[in-house]
Amino acid sequence: MKREACFSIDLLGKTPQKSNYFASFVLPSDKLRRRALLSCKAQGYMTQRSDITPQEQTARHTLKRLSRPRNTTQKASSSRASRCRSFCYNLFHSVSWLINLFLVALPYLLALLGQYLSPRFFLFPAYLGLAFPFLLSMVVLFLLFRLVRRQWRGFIFNFLLLALSWWSIRSYIPLHPTPSVIPPHAVKVLSLNCQAFAYEKHTADKPNPTLRYIKDSHADIVCLQEAAIMRDDSPYVSAKKIAEYLPEYPYVVTRYAQGDRGTSLMLLSKFPVRNTRMLPLESTFNGGIAYTLDVAGRELTVFNLHLESFRLTTEDGTRYARLAREIEAVALKEQMEQKLGPAFLKRAKQADRVHVEIIHEKTPYILVCGDFNDTPISYAHQRIASGLIDAYASTGCGAGYSFTFKRLGFRIDHILHSRRVKSYNCKVDKSATISDHKPLSCFISLE
Repeated sequence: MKREACFSIDLLGKTPQKSNYFASFVLPSDKLRRRALLSCKAQGYMTQRSDITPQEQTARHTLKRLSRPRNTTQKASSSRASRCRSFCYNLFHSVSWLINLFLVALPYLLALLGQYLSPRFFLFPAYLGLAFPFLLSMVVLFLLFRLVRRQWRGFIFNFLLLALSWWSIRSYIPLHPTPSVIPPHAVKVLSLNCQAFAYEKHTADKPNPTLRYIKDSHADIVCLQEAAIMRDDSPYVSAKKIAEYLPEYPYVVTRYAQGDRGTSLMLLSKFPVRNTRMLPLESTFNGGIAYTLDVAGRELTVFNLHLESFRLTTEDGTRYARLAREIEAVALKEQMEQKLGPAFLKRAKQADRVHVEIIHEKTPYILVCGDFNDTPISYAHQRIASGLIDAYASTGCGAGYSFTFKRLGFRIDHILHSRRVKSYNCKVDKSATISDHKPLSCFISLE
């Protein structure tokens, strides 16, 4: 039988031409391919025959392949890619919600709850209160993330978290950038944990840095914690040297927090001190003293507090950081409970007792200063500040960290006052390097 001639297809879509060789079917568009296939069918190149040569069989298979819609494979591939993208998006969306709910929102709410729930009943929220700045930043980040992604339910959820905690946020990070006008009769108050006057010597030629700072501050009332003084013949700070170097403070009272032991609490005042009493706070080292001052004929009660501390060392911080890096959650929890847990419990009892002492005060003029060893988002601060006003929260600006540990800042030094006392321009002196704590000062007036 005479061999049928094979064909090639013109790329411009013209009628197939007879040829003695096979050409590859490469066409620039679906339209040209359909025209070529119709021409092939019209001339009988795609009919069934019994004497088909291998070359013609190959050509027939090629034509059948080309006769299928080109986008079938593309559609299947596109469908698989679409399903994969949809799965990844749903997975990412679900994981982000789980993180938002259980790793951010829930700890955030527990930290806020810790202000009103005593650690004696539920200790875990007290730990979260220390991490409040981090949790707050995570809520804000999720709020912005939901806004950018236009996930409105998530945006509203995080917005409500911030709205519900607005007063706590304002207490922790107040924003009062404009200084107030200080009345001429205002009294300046300074509070500082002086760390035993930084263990620096004091001489006439080279005064102790802490004493020099107090002198330059021109404060009228100074409350010092950890104000350990030495004998008069010692080269370090003594009662005699304080009286000689700071004659503007005729009233200086120094007492141990626990009678004959514990931390030393000192009051330097330009106003007469009518009475002094030790507060019955349960501790082996920390405590508080209450003073009654005569300020222009008005009775002002001043509480100088140094509440239970964690007694953390640099080695403790290094060990906690190592356990956190190694994700040793159980060991980290046990180590922190040994140090932080007992301090939280003792501070809760001390705060309850200070609150009772405050509400039983007869004078409407009350001032509370000191090292609380706890942040504004804590049970101790909330309990003592109940019925009082936080001077920094009402007149300060920024986070106002007064203590730094392992590059983490905390505001644990506070000045509170009653409603009949008005405060102005409370600030933390970040430039001071006289102690491991920063001085906290403000102006007050008795109304």
